[in-house]
Amino acid sequence: MFVKILGIGDVFAGLIAVASWYDHSLLPIALVFLAAKWLIIKGAIFAFSGNYASFIDILCGIYLIALGYGWGIGFFTVFVIIWVMQKGLASLI
Repeated sequence: MFVKILGIGDVFAGLIAVASWYDHSLLPIALVFLAAKWLIIKGAIFAFSGNYASFIDILCGIYLIALGYGWGIGFFTVFVIIWVMQKGLASLI
């Protein structure tokens, strides 16, 4: 059950990244920051347990903050969306 909650949070963050990439003014910045905080905090917790993929979650959260301000680079945005969505969807299976 806990893994599924983490997966739902990741899918939520991925959808926020897609919407922010499409138009950064589409969503309230607080919602983008909420998704970014989710990724950063979750990544930090699991990074201390030795999970190296969680460091990428932290970087994705930091990048999501930049994306919320409209400072996105296409390739990196696609990477973040794919990374977060595949982790979230894999957790839901």
